[in-house]
Amino acid sequence: MSTTFPERGQIRQWRMFCASLSDIDSDLKCCLPCPATDWIYSNTFTTSYRVAEGLNLISFVLGFIIPFGAQPDQCFDEITPNDMYTSLECAWSGAFIIAGGLAIVVWIFIRALSMHLQICWDITPGQKFFYGSQALGWAVIAGLFTTTITITGVSFRFGDACHVNSQNSLADFWGPLLGIAGLSAVVQLSTFTYCINVYLKSLWSDDETQTQSSAGLPSYTSSLRTRTNSAKAVYRRVKKVVWLQWRGILIVVFILIDVIFFSVVFVYLDTQEHDALHDPVKVLPWVSCLVHNPDEKEQCFEMAQGMLVDQATVTAVLVMLALAGVQCFILLFRSSMLTGWKTWFQEKFSGNREFVSLDARRFSSDARTFELLKVGGQSSGYDDSDDDDPKARI
Repeated sequence: MSTTFPERGQIRQWRMFCASLSDIDSDLKCCLPCPATDWIYSNTFTTSYRVAEGLNLISFVLGFIIPFGAQPDQCFDEITPNDMYTSLECAWSGAFIIAGGLAIVVWIFIRALSMHLQICWDITPGQKFFYGSQALGWAVIAGLFTTTITITGVSFRFGDACHVNSQNSLADFWGPLLGIAGLSAVVQLSTFTYCINVYLKSLWSDDETQTQSSAGLPSYTSSLRTRTNSAKAVYRRVKKVVWLQWRGILIVVFILIDVIFFSVVFVYLDTQEHDALHDPVKVLPWVSCLVHNPDEKEQCFEMAQGMLVDQATVTAVLVMLALAGVQCFILLFRSSMLTGWKTWFQEKFSGNREFVSLDARRFSSDARTFELLKVGGQSSGYDDSDDDDPKARI
């Protein structure tokens, strides 16, 4: 019974599965022993969690590495899980998970916006955009992180890592996360649609240069050939633009799927917990099963998972959380990053610096700055001769 254990500080509201039995006694509450996952999921859940933990080590996800090394105690007492106020490991792991999730979504949106400005509006982001996006991005992350930690908090819900609590989580964490991820998808989709639209417009446009026949009239064959060549040129340009976007498209799709899945699962879990704890009739068959089978709780797993979230779904959440870092690394990493960091460290810490004139540097155009609509002549920053060069920069 919950009255056997003290209610101190913040720990009362994080007690899981404490149902009121008002029909017997108005003050009587029975709680599931901590950790609750031992009574809801089978023993294979621990194995699944360890597999996800291994993926997190590969991804170097600090939110999961900390509990892996510390092996924290999940329970404050027999019925109460630890939270960020009672466990330092919980506070750090939950903070890293929240900050990491927010950072991934926010920076992917800024990346999609940068590509959209370059392709659709012919605006090359410079230093102002860089510093502005840095300030805005970190401000949004810091604001949402502070709101989530202070209002909602984190606690041990399943596994050794702490996750966002249910109270107000939709308003201050999952809602903004879904909004930013959805906005990224809209921006990326509009960029891709613009590329397709440019190609279709050039394919059916009537303002190509027409050659005339010997009679002084436009030759149908020459006009058709010109139209075909024009369409091919635009197609090559559009293909290059799409090739420049494939990383952005994939990462936006992956993160959007992850965020939607996580939001639906956690919100559904919170709703089911609330309904079960406030409806004794719904939870009574499961409690009766546990009472009649204290040493064979496996017989009651099916009832518990049917009432809450099944083990396969929770395992999928843990694995997808682990793979989010791997996805971002594979799709966003480029070898030029290592070259850039190496050059930066050499310039900062190497005593052997050479003077190089800026005028001596070879000018190289960036393929991302060309204009899609110019077909017949030289486009800004783009040379048609690159289309036939297999070594052309993409």
